[in-house]
Amino acid sequence: MSKYKRFLNWFKNPKIWFVMLYLILSIALITASIVVVSFGINDFWAYLLYSLTMADLIYLIYLIIYYVPKIRQACLKFAYKNKLTKEYVGNFGFRSLVSVSFSFAINGIYALFLAVMAIISGSYWYGALAIYYFALTLIRGGILFKHVRRRKIDDEQTYKLNQIKSYRNCGIYLSLLTLALSGAIVQMVISNQGFRYAGSMIYLMALYAFYKLIKSIIDMTKAKKNDDYTTKSIRSVRFADALVSILALQTAMFQAFAQDFITYVPNSITGGIICLIIVVLGIYMFISGQKQFEKVK
Repeated sequence: MSKYKRFLNWFKNPKIWFVMLYLILSIALITASIVVVSFGINDFWAYLLYSLTMADLIYLIYLIIYYVPKIRQACLKFAYKNKLTKEYVGNFGFRSLVSVSFSFAINGIYALFLAVMAIISGSYWYGALAIYYFALTLIRGGILFKHVRRRKIDDEQTYKLNQIKSYRNCGIYLSLLTLALSGAIVQMVISNQGFRYAGSMIYLMALYAFYKLIKSIIDMTKAKKNDDYTTKSIRSVRFADALVSILALQTAMFQAFAQDFITYVPNSITGGIICLIIVVLGIYMFISGQKQFEKVK
């Protein structure tokens, strides 16, 4: 093999020490380019720096594509050595339960925060939202509690029937939950209030809100193929939560960028659509759960 081919092969399959050095170089080039742009420098050396940075980014993308699968395989191999992490990686239902446990705690803290904000600011909007998130916390807690109780049941049919019943009831709770959400939307429209985020935080919250929505849709699609009705309940509740995050983001965007704009029309439309989607989801869960309950019984 010629030196050129050996070099090309080494460049296509780089060693980890070279990748680490290359990352440091990439950070330095990107930082330098940002500084040059900030000072408005437009000479020959600036364009040379931009060209080097572009070439650097192209190879950096190649390294990411090359190494991400290898890192994933290494993480999976390590995870399968431990019983708990193996269960988490290999069992979709178990991952859902871990997820709802964290969400239960976070929702409870967030609901308490909103309640405190409502008391301090005298805002009915925050108060109605606090009620909504407290109700969402109770639903998630109920799913966890029912799951723990069901694990003690030995009879498979009884276990399955209890699971389906819990899923069906979750649909009823989600439909009723729209009453609290409707109250929050009405208060928001009347008082022309919304969320406020400091500085650039609004962009991070926008990314997080869309991530939650996309992730919840993907998880709901996976849960539909899964026969575990606890998982289906968890994913449906998460989807409802993600929809409300989009509404909260919209109110924050208006507060940040369109304070003089009359916001009650778009907020009412978005809020109404979200309430309708959650109600339809709850009705679907109830009807499909009832049919499956009768079928299994």
